[in-house]
Amino acid sequence: FITDFNPDGFSGDVKAYGLGTDGQFLSTPSASANAALLAAGASRQVITDDGGAGLNFTWGVGISATLTPAYVQALVGATQATTAAQNGFAEQLMAYMRGGNNSGGGVFRPRGEDKVLGPIVNSAPWLQDTQSAALYTDADFPAGTASYRAYTLSKATRDSVLWVGANDGMLHGFKASDLTPVLSYVPSALVSRLAGALSVTNTSAVSLMDGSPFTGDVLVLPGTGFKTEATTATSTKSTWRTYLFSSLGRGGRAVFALDVTSPASLRDATQAASAFKWVFSSRNDSDMGYQLLDPVRHSASGEPSAIVHINSGDFGLLVPNGYG
Repeated sequence: FITDFNPDGFSGDVKAYGLGTDGQFLSTPSASANAALLAAGASRQVITDDGGAGLNFTWGVGISATLTPAYVQALVGATQATTAAQNGFAEQLMAYMRGGNNSGGGVFRPRGEDKVLGPIVNSAPWLQDTQSAALYTDADFPAGTASYRAYTLSKATRDSVLWVGANDGMLHGFKASDLTPVLSYVPSALVSRLAGALSVTNTSAVSLMDGSPFTGDVLVLPGTGFKTEATTATSTKSTWRTYLFSSLGRGGRAVFALDVTSPASLRDATQAASAFKWVFSSRNDSDMGYQLLDPVRHSASGEPSAIVHINSGDFGLLVPNGYG
């Protein structure tokens, strides 16, 4: 997989190249993420969050002045109830981000008639490979804990997904085999910057969803986001899930988590928004800086090094102070 961006326009792409019989990569790509997004049109799944819950990123369905007034105010830069004109602008902006009106309509940055995906600059793509697993055994966990071996066998039947961030303000997930769109996610920490960053009057390079995502298997209690071990007899039994974590890179001071266990659920409009689990930003801790490191796998666990199984039995995410 190779990512790129157009320095003369506001667009980018991810291209897949196969291996030839001689062991060399073929010169012609087998798939293009931009082309796949263009073909998907309005059918693609796009979600966001309001800081507490996941939302469908469609005007009138998950977002509106009535359903999510604070979100819409942040989107248009309002400090009080939005006007009809501001609501109309918010609807236009969301439609543009979902892939409509590629010319920008004189309001938003033109991408070209055959372009949907934004520039991919610093975000390193990550393959959520359902055929791989962490180096855990069932013996590593207390008796009665859900079997990790059973989980790895079940997830091996699911599609692998390629994840990458783009400066169109979204994290994108694509089916690894053919780059069919799975899910796009707009982090709430970026919402107040979108109108200015995507305005036709802004011709400068802009960092939005610029961080590098990574995925790992974690043991969680259903409905709690990240707490793992059951501590009482009445607690719901913990289960294995695959979580995606990412920062915004140079786009902002925040990290977030999505549950990406089931790619099929992520493509389902009735279930996709529930993938959002939490976001932690400089609003929660002013000391949090920009997270600029790319993920690496730990040699002992096989997991991204930021995901740790700590002595309490919980899983945790290590986040440095960052820059700035």
